[in-house]
Amino acid sequence: MQTKPRILVDLTGRNIAWVFISAIITLLSHSILAFTFINPWFAMVLMGIGYSILACALWPMVAFIISEHQLGTAYGVMQSVQNLGLACIVLAAGAIVDLKGYIVLEVFFLMWIC
Repeated sequence: MQTKPRILVDLTGRNIAWVFISAIITLLSHSILAFTFINPWFAMVLMGIGYSILACALWPMVAFIISEHQLGTAYGVMQSVQNLGLACIVLAAGAIVDLKGYIVLEVFFLMWIC
């Protein structure tokens, strides 16, 4: 059973536009967390929507540019790079919170998104 964002991406076929939209949604959610007093639940739900759209739009693009006999390797490399980035960012985020606090952490995330 397909999820709603996946259906939207597949129907429109504009993966790059959806990646851009997901970045804007994520930027908005981190901005809400950093600079407003709005309930964090709203920002976290918005961030979940942004990440869902990103995954639905970004991962299928690999199949558009890589030949079929190299597709498994391409997905493996993509997963490895993603996991390496997640591991490094989590360590950096912990150090930033310990040294500077949560507002600086959100600015750090905003910088990466931009």
